[in-house]
Amino acid sequence: MNEHTIYDHVGGDAPFQRLIDAFYVGIEQE
Repeated sequence: MNEHTIYDHVGGDAPFQRLIDAFYVGIEQE
């Protein structure tokens, strides 16, 4: 299971990618 697979499912540049980005940012700030 590659992370690229997830982006492929959402369409790569889908708005959902921003949610994932924000989620990772929140983890890094934690």
